[in-house]
Amino acid sequence: MENLQALIGQTLDQYRIIEQIGEGGMATVFKAYQPGLNRDVALKVLPPNFAKQADFTERFVREAHAIGNLHHPNILPVYDSGQDKGYSYIAMRYIPNATTLTHEMKLPIKTERIIEVITQIASALDHAHKTGIIHRDVKPSNVLLDGQWGLLSDFGLAKMVENSVDLTGTGVGMGTPAYMSPEQGMGKKVDHRTDIYALGIILYEMLTGQVPHRAETPIATVMKRINEPLPLPRSLNPHIPEAVERVLLKALAMEPADRFDSAGEMAAVLKAAFGPNPNEVLVEVSQAYVTPSSKTASPPAERTRIAVPAATPAETGKSGLPINALGFGAIGVLIFLVLIGIGVLIFLQLRPPSTQDEATQNTPAPAIAAEPTSTPAPTEAPTDTPPTESTTAPTAESDSISITVPEVTPPQVTALEVTPPQINTPEVAPAQAATSLTGQEIADLALAEAKKWQPDAVLSEISTSGLGPLDAEGKSTDWILKFWSPSSKGLNTLMFTNGAFNSSPTNLPTPKTTLLDGVILDTKRLYDIAEKAGAAKYTAEGYRPMAAITPYPLDETRLTWYLNYAGGDFRVVYTVVIDAKTGEVIQAIPLE
Repeated sequence: MENLQALIGQTLDQYRIIEQIGEGGMATVFKAYQPGLNRDVALKVLPPNFAKQADFTERFVREAHAIGNLHHPNILPVYDSGQDKGYSYIAMRYIPNATTLTHEMKLPIKTERIIEVITQIASALDHAHKTGIIHRDVKPSNVLLDGQWGLLSDFGLAKMVENSVDLTGTGVGMGTPAYMSPEQGMGKKVDHRTDIYALGIILYEMLTGQVPHRAETPIATVMKRINEPLPLPRSLNPHIPEAVERVLLKALAMEPADRFDSAGEMAAVLKAAFGPNPNEVLVEVSQAYVTPSSKTASPPAERTRIAVPAATPAETGKSGLPINALGFGAIGVLIFLVLIGIGVLIFLQLRPPSTQDEATQNTPAPAIAAEPTSTPAPTEAPTDTPPTESTTAPTAESDSISITVPEVTPPQVTALEVTPPQINTPEVAPAQAATSLTGQEIADLALAEAKKWQPDAVLSEISTSGLGPLDAEGKSTDWILKFWSPSSKGLNTLMFTNGAFNSSPTNLPTPKTTLLDGVILDTKRLYDIAEKAGAAKYTAEGYRPMAAITPYPLDETRLTWYLNYAGGDFRVVYTVVIDAKTGEVIQAIPLE
């Protein structure tokens, strides 16, 4: 998002901007002075690029008028709206020293306060829903606190910009993936029950200390929510009463028809669940409400060379659509583990041999069998996740899976050399290739290397490793590339590290994979695009992007570059998704 700091000290219509007091994914909030009424206001300003979109002004005016007529004790009042100097703005009530529900949720919350907050938000939502307005982005940071009083803000903002910022290219509307309903994540038409789902996520977070289906990237969060069952709240916090868990199961039902009819109904039932007769509350609700239907499953066999036994009837509905790179599903994780094993073998080949190593190299490698015994705990929620006294998830049982790994040809290590031009100069030793290369440079060198394996080799995958994120010149010291041969149907993985390629070819038949034809490989350009999309803030703080091309999870015909910004602990704080052929920014969302 564009930096709007330059507006401080200027005026938009009658409002003189004093200081910045907040910033979100779509707008910046300033404290401004309105001299006509001698009062301070909170001025939410949208960047000029929105106003340039077709029909935005008409949509902005329509939605601003609608939310300006929302009058409720738990809705932040909107005073005015307009457009000036290319900027669109909304003037709202200014609350000195205001905090948000995010801050309150950093500490344990008493039962009485949970009921109070949920009731206040529900009351605001019911009022808006009765007027035909859907919030679409209910989350803790959109709940301002004036003391203990909750005020829901940002009504209609997601609707205003959803046609100007298309997150997926397939109709997924604006919102925050961590609090987004399955139907909203899939780009389906939503009604008021998408807000009820988001309110259920807030309640879930209050009670368990974490957001369900948390993943490294926003789109991976959406895919997990669509395809994986809800982690049962009592498995994370056994102190939650059974009746309260049933309230959550109903609020977070996969099908909107199974949820509460209104937010107010949810709040009333929650109070009853904490009351003296909890056994009478929602006795018909079960885990089935939050388990995805098996019809959403998609067989992953044609996209992988790992043989997995067919699911038994009891397993039906547990699997889902495969999650793509940087947001892996179960099959992706297994493939990743196999690749790590190959990487270890390569590393051992590169190390200076010791006596023990030589003995090891002469020992045949054992067969690999993986038996997952636990489900990985969800990625730790950002700083708005509150600690609780009991938030540790117990080990969940899972079925054993035997993996047959095809025999891999021993890695071939080939040092890169640059042949000097044939001119009349004294003969010199070949120069060692640079250890830091752009995507285009590494692709060209790797293709030449791959053609030694199969002359018709074509690039099918490219990514940096976690140990070699992109620098400001779009270069990395560590790359992983895969090449597919149309004639042999084989696959060759080339890992570039320390200025040398480690080749791991296999000529076992592999289904045709995605071919990276016509994609942008100028990673310097991608780096600059991401900087303009908000990543500059994070690179200034020392975060660097890992990059990979992957089919978009909701439209696998569309190739995208994922740039995931992380620090030394590999925790991703910002993700930018870029169309791999046009360079268009599809999505840029902070994950702190």
